[in-house]
Amino acid sequence: MQMGRKFVTFLLSVSVANAFVSTTSSSFVRSNHRNKLEFVTTRKQRTSREPPSQLSASHGINPAVEKRRKELLSRNGSHFKVEPFSGKIEFGAATTLVTRLLERPDAEAVNTWLQDGRGLASSIWDEKLMKDLGENRYRLEIMTLQFVTIQLAPWVEVEMKTELIDDKPVFKLQSYSFEPNVKLLPGLRVTAKSLGIVIEVAGELRPTANCMGVQGKISFQTTGILPPPLRLTPEAALKVAANGINKTIINFATRSFERGAKKKFDEFCQRQEQNVR
Repeated sequence: MQMGRKFVTFLLSVSVANAFVSTTSSSFVRSNHRNKLEFVTTRKQRTSREPPSQLSASHGINPAVEKRRKELLSRNGSHFKVEPFSGKIEFGAATTLVTRLLERPDAEAVNTWLQDGRGLASSIWDEKLMKDLGENRYRLEIMTLQFVTIQLAPWVEVEMKTELIDDKPVFKLQSYSFEPNVKLLPGLRVTAKSLGIVIEVAGELRPTANCMGVQGKISFQTTGILPPPLRLTPEAALKVAANGINKTIINFATRSFERGAKKKFDEFCQRQEQNVR
């Protein structure tokens, strides 16, 4: 009997790890792909989910939000925490972004570009997966993720704007709304609401010390409640699986920025030259 229990626990651990690490082959959210999935969609949730730590509707960043921003951006690498009894789990990651834009220092060019909201937004994320909502707000689609019998195709709405700190421009990114778009396989006796999913994203960019590029950091965290059957899974297996998702998202964000920053900066400089002419 004891051997049987150990074997069942082992199988569950392997299933969770494989499901966490795997993402859909397309990686991106596509509506026609959603229609092909044989999933039962849960009752539609609110399109605006706003945890206490996020931006208020007035676009202002209050002290509590700024404190949370600093906490997220102070991290390095992957973050993971799970409470076995309550089932609460949180995981995410933070990574540093550094891109050289010029061959020689030009503080004016870099500082001016850091105030080009649209150009910066499209350099941070794939333009095909981004929608401009106006007033420095954007909706970013995330790659589809699978967790055992739970699938998420989330989007996050963020505000991106530049502030002057010590007379230098700092481009800030902060989430204020999200939708996990949870889909459940038939037979799973939980609701999307009971999973308590919360998604947070924070980021910032500023000029490098030599004024030849930009540097900063982007950080994200997902929090939720594990269904009772999955709380039996060993913590080590959950951590390995969560790190797989962290790596997938961070690699995507880093590649998007590396490709987009130089391209958007060059386009910005060309427009500036044309305006001068």
